[in-house]
Amino acid sequence: MNQGLSSKVAAQRLATDGPNEVKMNKTNLWTLIGRRLWEPTAWIIEGALVIELIAGNMLQAGFIVALLFFAAINGALQNQRAVRALAPLTKQVVPDVSVLRDRQWKMIPARLLVRDDVINLRSGNLVPADVQIIDGMITTNESLITGESEAIQRSVGMTLMAGTQVERGVATAIVLRTGAASQVGKITQLVTTSHAPGRLQHLLQRIINLLAAVDAVLVVVLAGAALMRHEPLLNLLPLIGVLFIATIPIAMPSSFSVANSLEARKLSDERIIVRELNGIQTAATVDTVLFDKTGTLTTNKPVIDQMVNLSDYPDKIIIAFAQALTDWRQPSRVDQALQNLSNPVKDEVTIKDYQEFSTLTGYSAATIMWNHHQYNVQLGAPRIVHNGSYLVTMKFKRPVVGQVIVLTINNRPAALFALDDQLRSDAQETINRLIANKIHPVMVTGDSIQAARIVAKKLGIPGRVITGNELAGIKLSDVGCVAEVLPEGKLALVQQFQAARHVVAMTGDGVNDAPALKRADVGIAMYNASAVAKRTAKVTMLDAGLLPLLRLFASGHRVYQRMMTWTITKLARTAELTVILTLGYVIAGILPVSLNAIIMLAILNDVVTMVLGTDRVQVTFQPEKWNFKRLTLIAGLFTVFWTTLGLGLFSWLYYGVYVQPTTIETVMYLYLMFTAMDTIWMTRTTGLFWKEIPSAAVIYTTLGNCLLSFVFAVGGVVLAPVPWQVGVIIFGGCLLLSFIVDGLKVMFYRREIKN
Repeated sequence: MNQGLSSKVAAQRLATDGPNEVKMNKTNLWTLIGRRLWEPTAWIIEGALVIELIAGNMLQAGFIVALLFFAAINGALQNQRAVRALAPLTKQVVPDVSVLRDRQWKMIPARLLVRDDVINLRSGNLVPADVQIIDGMITTNESLITGESEAIQRSVGMTLMAGTQVERGVATAIVLRTGAASQVGKITQLVTTSHAPGRLQHLLQRIINLLAAVDAVLVVVLAGAALMRHEPLLNLLPLIGVLFIATIPIAMPSSFSVANSLEARKLSDERIIVRELNGIQTAATVDTVLFDKTGTLTTNKPVIDQMVNLSDYPDKIIIAFAQALTDWRQPSRVDQALQNLSNPVKDEVTIKDYQEFSTLTGYSAATIMWNHHQYNVQLGAPRIVHNGSYLVTMKFKRPVVGQVIVLTINNRPAALFALDDQLRSDAQETINRLIANKIHPVMVTGDSIQAARIVAKKLGIPGRVITGNELAGIKLSDVGCVAEVLPEGKLALVQQFQAARHVVAMTGDGVNDAPALKRADVGIAMYNASAVAKRTAKVTMLDAGLLPLLRLFASGHRVYQRMMTWTITKLARTAELTVILTLGYVIAGILPVSLNAIIMLAILNDVVTMVLGTDRVQVTFQPEKWNFKRLTLIAGLFTVFWTTLGLGLFSWLYYGVYVQPTTIETVMYLYLMFTAMDTIWMTRTTGLFWKEIPSAAVIYTTLGNCLLSFVFAVGGVVLAPVPWQVGVIIFGGCLLLSFIVDGLKVMFYRREIKN
């Protein structure tokens, strides 16, 4: 049999061929910019550009071009920034593989495989390179490669491509090609970041729909005013174009990427790897966490707590038979527990026709020769190996907490093994903190309902302990533990909670957890998870323990709070600008703000949007709700307050003191800029804004926008010049008025809490 490579030869080949990985292609910056210039949001702005060009307004057209390229270049740069932040993270989610080195089986990262390495493959593995089977037989799923999900049987001499999933069986294979030289060369598919839309993106669409409806109403108002004045409707086209420019949330996708990628980077420092960025923002809304008991709430290192010999054979022979049915190349948790038992007669038994444990059969089996006799032996769960008819719990001296394994010899029960898996040291603290944060913990286990009750009581998990068959008709929020769940039942359990409108996080580590992890709103693969579980989960823990879950949820809340600041501010300032523009035109027949100033407002506001991902926030920890009605109400409060004052200022300037229209445009520009920056400071907290200081980036950007606008207004850059005293008065007046509207905001939130 092939004895594999030595460490020296493997190191030489690794230096020559390079790691077993394929570097992700870098997207050219200009390509990213081009994509952002050719998308639906850009088309609307480009339509406004065409209108300005037809009208001969070259200066306005220049500003629109500047806005377009600012949004495109900024978005492309932020995309690259997110990719750079995630690139080192994805490299950490690399599966391990069992390899024969120096004539010993050892686990190494798949990226360190080289040509002619001998590896072991079994159910749950992903083939890490192009290989050829040299011993054994396995059934594979090549859907990752070919798209066909039909199981295929592979035997000696056949080749497998990297990325193939082993469904059942065991085989030894030799590596033919690695990395870019392999036929597929896509092991990095295990860590490819998904860009599936999250809940915030759905919220974005609702925001666009609302603002578009507001624009439609305002366009009707403008058209009615123009007809009453007998003005050509074509004269309104530039204004209508600018209304839509002000409405489109150009910077929101980039802002989402920044907020999520920054948090992903922070989480990586805490050994939490995020494969799908929307998993972070979704974590803020999780109200239910389904915990797979074994390996998650427990240490994943079970020991044989009790053994009952039901046969006439000596204990040492029973142990030898049981150990003979374990896998010594890639031992499972149960295998390790049995292998750790004392075994003075291990070499006295001879194994023939070994059949490894399979999740499909639920047991391992072999023909064993001992003392010149042949025995047919099976090892597995009692209800599978012995049809569930044996009352195993009655044979033990103490209550059984963990799993029970039965050994049969010639189809007769020969021994029972009770496993005890100790709870993790931080399990109870994690459960307690989740409950304090109003997140519902549910333990999911295949153990008996009696054993589940014991563990649930130790952990302090409230609620009923039931079996999977009892879920129908039960209020899920009353359930604390679901016992006797078959592997395929976990997916159904996730679906049931989601059908009841719960946002579900699921933790797991096994191959059979993968469908449930994929289906969950936030699938979390634990540090010891199989390669398949890591590939399907949105989040992977690289260290043991449960407390990191709380850090994931905290990151989600930070993203949520930052995006809520953006959303409320966007709604308020857009409605304020568009209503002032429309009603100002209706009242006086002129635009309160020039088109150039409006585009400049849009650019400077988007600059602030990009830094909101760095803002300091207060984490509430309790599940967030995407309450669109509440968002529109609080945004409406700011809109009504600032718009009423803005229209009053405009009317006083135009009818009261008869200021020149160009000067009015500058004054109103300053008013809109200062109130927009004030609103950002206020919307970032539900309390008094002056008690919670933003991040340095937000402070510098908001104050920088105010200072730049002040300089433009006083210096007459793009705007008609005004005395510096006017700018100071407007800034001071807006700041003082902010204390009033901020007080109204606090009253609104307090009323919401009471209700």
